[in-house]
Amino acid sequence: MCDTGNLGALPLVVLTAGDHRRDFAAGISAASRMQFEGVWRKLQAELAALSTNSVHRIVDGTGHQSLQLDNAAVPMTSAAILEVVEAVRTGQPLAQ
Repeated sequence: MCDTGNLGALPLVVLTAGDHRRDFAAGISAASRMQFEGVWRKLQAELAALSTNSVHRIVDGTGHQSLQLDNAAVPMTSAAILEVVEAVRTGQPLAQ
């Protein structure tokens, strides 16, 4: 992990796209993609670890764009934003 400091107990939800085939991993071999996904998930877990009040969710079958544009995935993204806003507003920790 690089020395990025930490966020203390600030609420943080990290949504990780679980399938980058349609994003920036398009066109690479299956073995390379699996290796990439493993590294990516590790980096995302490190990001979540910056806060002691964090949740890390891997959204299988989604790419970055689908987390923002796909009707099936957008509610998860919106819910994560609302969870953080509610945690800040109430001072309560995020639900795991």
